[in-house]
Amino acid sequence: MYWGTAALQFVPWREFAYVQLEQGVLPLWNPLNGMGAPLIANYQTAFFYPPTWLTIFGHWLAGAPGIAWVYTLLVALHLVWAGAGMAALLRSLGAQPFGQAIGGLAFGMGGYLVARASFFTMVWVGAWMPWILWAASGIASPFSGRAEKKRYFWLVIFTGLMLSAGHAQLSWYILLFAAFWTLFGALKHFSFKKVITSMFLFAGLAAAGALLAGVQLLPTLEYLLQSQRADAYEFTQAMTYSFWPWRLLTFLNAEMFGNPGLGDYWGYAAYWEDAVYIGIIPLFLAISSLGGLFRKSRRPHSAGFAFLWAIGLVGFIFALGNSTPLFPWLFRHIPSFDLFQAPARWMLWPVASLSILAGLTADAWSRPQGRALYLTRLGVAGSIAVFSGALIGSLMLPELKPGLMRAFMIFAAMTAAFCILSLTLPKEAGPERQRWFLAVVTILSLDLAGAGLFLNPFIDAHFYRPEVLSNAQDFKSGRVFISAEDEYELKFGKYLRFSDTRYSSEYNDIRADMIPNLNLLNGIPSANNFDPFVPARYDAWLKAVNEIEADRRDPYLATMGVKAVIQLREGFSSDVRILELEPAQLIESRPCIQSVQNETQALEATLKKILAGNSDEQCIIIEASKAPLDEEYAEETLVTEVETGGYWIKFRIDSDQPAWMRIGMTWYPGWQAEVDGDDTPVYHADYVFSAFRVPAGSHEVMFRYRPVSIIAGAAISFAGVFAAMLVGWFCNRTRNREAASSNNNTEA
Repeated sequence: MYWGTAALQFVPWREFAYVQLEQGVLPLWNPLNGMGAPLIANYQTAFFYPPTWLTIFGHWLAGAPGIAWVYTLLVALHLVWAGAGMAALLRSLGAQPFGQAIGGLAFGMGGYLVARASFFTMVWVGAWMPWILWAASGIASPFSGRAEKKRYFWLVIFTGLMLSAGHAQLSWYILLFAAFWTLFGALKHFSFKKVITSMFLFAGLAAAGALLAGVQLLPTLEYLLQSQRADAYEFTQAMTYSFWPWRLLTFLNAEMFGNPGLGDYWGYAAYWEDAVYIGIIPLFLAISSLGGLFRKSRRPHSAGFAFLWAIGLVGFIFALGNSTPLFPWLFRHIPSFDLFQAPARWMLWPVASLSILAGLTADAWSRPQGRALYLTRLGVAGSIAVFSGALIGSLMLPELKPGLMRAFMIFAAMTAAFCILSLTLPKEAGPERQRWFLAVVTILSLDLAGAGLFLNPFIDAHFYRPEVLSNAQDFKSGRVFISAEDEYELKFGKYLRFSDTRYSSEYNDIRADMIPNLNLLNGIPSANNFDPFVPARYDAWLKAVNEIEADRRDPYLATMGVKAVIQLREGFSSDVRILELEPAQLIESRPCIQSVQNETQALEATLKKILAGNSDEQCIIIEASKAPLDEEYAEETLVTEVETGGYWIKFRIDSDQPAWMRIGMTWYPGWQAEVDGDDTPVYHADYVFSAFRVPAGSHEVMFRYRPVSIIAGAAISFAGVFAAMLVGWFCNRTRNREAASSNNNTEA
């Protein structure tokens, strides 16, 4: 797989990390993107998510192409795991194998996960949702009041795995769903005191799971606080990808607004953000559960059905985002709603609810009688009429929107299939009914497979090989830069078009255009960084540089160590321009420093001094009132024996006077400077970089990244392992006690 973040993030991140490990370097830092940025702390790398460790075998066998192949395999395995989890959940709720198959297929092969398959971490996290609900049901469930303490251990394990899988937004939505699931179950079956106990128990077990993922979560938290997303999302940005209400029609057929995999998507925004199709058969079965809610003689699961419909409706309303006044109000007043963009992702709630409802009602599917028989036969006739009309329309009215008539034909065919299956359902159990079950599952599988068949394009594995770019060596002495406007046009205008995700020959140029973060595969430094988190100062600096007119941007780019600029010519063809000026070196000394009070002043002063020119004579802008200002500093220093690793820089310096050294890499907490083994303070320099003072004489200097968050996170994970073992011991002890009690009762 290659489309979108598969090629631009996941494969390059993982390949770079493994290359670093082979060189004996921990992949803590990415020096090749954004003038340097944390790597492991980047949550979506999911470096500590155990299933992704299989990619190391792909790397050993074939490098980046092997990693890409294993990632593609992991997508399939996680979709299977999602379906198996839904089947296990339904089995625990009393569904028979037929209902388990219906619900499992609806969730595991449904559009919500399949359409997002190139966004690996969303699939990783989403696959754990039914398993989390299965484990939480051991505390309380809307369908059962029986507590099963043996599931407590699995709630810890599953929560830890989900939280290490790399997508905070879906993890939060799943934990909220599970919390409401547990709360409603406790309210339905237990006393008020037991409700409080149940919720504290759920929170404690989920917290223990979070401890397991501490080695990932703590560095990520540090990165979040240092990133452009430390504050809430800006409202307009957060409302991006609100669920388009018309896409509700895609519950009837996934292609109502075309299919990007066929090149004819014409709906609003990105197809995958609003993908919700679960199949016609599960949809109709789920809708049938509404009948029992309004009858006087309610079904045994009526309260549970009501809960699922209610929470599904809430998720849908939230997903509408700025289409209603509710979500904007929640965004401004309720914590957590302002942390994420794309409200459409709340559709996970209704998709999961409908899948569960379909599985629970499937076993009650019966041959229609009376008025229902008449309506079912009418449904067959109506479906044939709709199919015929859509077919004629597609032939006679070519000006209709692409895919619309195709969608109506598929919808009519599947509706007819549902009605015919209902009319032919055997009344008695036996081989005939088993064959009927098999026919239903086969038709549903074909329906869902057809809906998702073209959504995730593939490419030859050679695409990921480093030697694709023949002139890579020419750019390694400086950074590459693409303006924000050109980067957007290249990514979403030339390559990643939302309306057409099919492979085209244009993709042969994407490596040469060095779209971030594909540059990692060739070891080319880039001033750009396509990551969900970037350091806040880097983000502000890049925005300031992009606001400068292109013909006046060179001195600022030189300060960033940029050697080449990717420029977009008319027609979305790219060209590489080599700058006339010499880019700033990674390690530079300056004859003086200028102290400012805060980061706003630092940004203004840095931009002003670059505009003034004569960069070799300019002072370093330092944000520290205690920095020694009155000393005389060396005009020139001799820097020799420079060695660099993934997260360290080592060099020697000779100077007759004290010197200020500026490191042309993004400042980030955890970087430490040592002069002859002694620590020296590191300051913000020129707003976005780092600087430190070196005394006169000949010295060995080590500048390296030592994040305390990684060590502390590892300690927290060890505590999580201990907590999981403690919960496991408690569950085993309880199980043995129950077994002993059962044996005593039998003997009595």
